[in-house]
Amino acid sequence: MFRRSTFSPAASASVVFAAVLVVTGCTSTAPDPPAGTAEHACEEPQTSVTPDAAAPGEEINVVGEGWEVCVDTLPATAPTPEPAVIRWVQGDVVAELASVDLRDGRFDEFVTIPSDAEVGPAVIRVFAEGIFQTELPITIEK
Repeated sequence: MFRRSTFSPAASASVVFAAVLVVTGCTSTAPDPPAGTAEHACEEPQTSVTPDAAAPGEEINVVGEGWEVCVDTLPATAPTPEPAVIRWVQGDVVAELASVDLRDGRFDEFVTIPSDAEVGPAVIRVFAEGIFQTELPITIEK
């Protein structure tokens, strides 16, 4: 008696593919995803106020850099961020002093201490929605 062979090309190809997979292992040849496009892209923005003591009605300079959108966490096509707001905070009093454009991640803005500021500690708060917020102490003198 003869047995009839049930050989099929599809079954043979499956056996060969499985054997190759076992021998070679499962290694991806896809490139690693790209890392951030800028060195230190997600470092905390730097902000300063000078002088750090002033009298009511005097000007102070608020400077910031590194306020751009973090390219390591957002797509390169992320929209230009909204302007940052510089606020005066003393006790329960909060006043907007300026709005600064963050298109290049930097700003250099002169603002005036409110004329009704009280002698003592106060804060200059810089806030950019979705990017960062910082508070800079300042002393109000007579």
